[in-house]
Amino acid sequence: MPRSLLLSLLLLCSSPAHADWSQDITPALLVGQGDYQFLGMPIYTARLWVAEKPFDPAHRFALSLTYHHHITKSRLINTSLDEIQRIQGAALPAEKLAAWRAALEQAIDEVEMGDSLTGVYLPGVGVNFYHNGRMTAAIKDADFARSFFAIWLSAKSRDTSLRSHLLGSAQ
Repeated sequence: MPRSLLLSLLLLCSSPAHADWSQDITPALLVGQGDYQFLGMPIYTARLWVAEKPFDPAHRFALSLTYHHHITKSRLINTSLDEIQRIQGAALPAEKLAAWRAALEQAIDEVEMGDSLTGVYLPGVGVNFYHNGRMTAAIKDADFARSFFAIWLSAKSRDTSLRSHLLGSAQ
């Protein structure tokens, strides 16, 4: 094997695209976790990770979802965009909605039972997405990142019990 090809393969394997999400949050400290259920059926277990406690939404954090069922890519994307619009209380402009849909198309794939999707919030920058520990996308859009994580962390979250568990404030 030519030396340049070997060097290229080594560089490719050590690139951030192959790094686990925990490289973005060091050390990864668990703030809280909880299950999201629909009609009594567990859909996923969510975990919120930080590098330093207590949780501060202005600092870097990771939200990891481990799925208990197969869910299609289109359902994940459509549900995410529907929840973002619901929380914002108004329809997104068509251009922004199209851009965010394209970003999610790149970042998210369908999931099977046991699969994990993780988003790492990068304040003022955007979000890195990982599927089963493999980086799938780096979205440099701070507004998208804030809106996306609001699905779980906003006071307007659909599941306030899950939010409380994630924030470590559940009784």
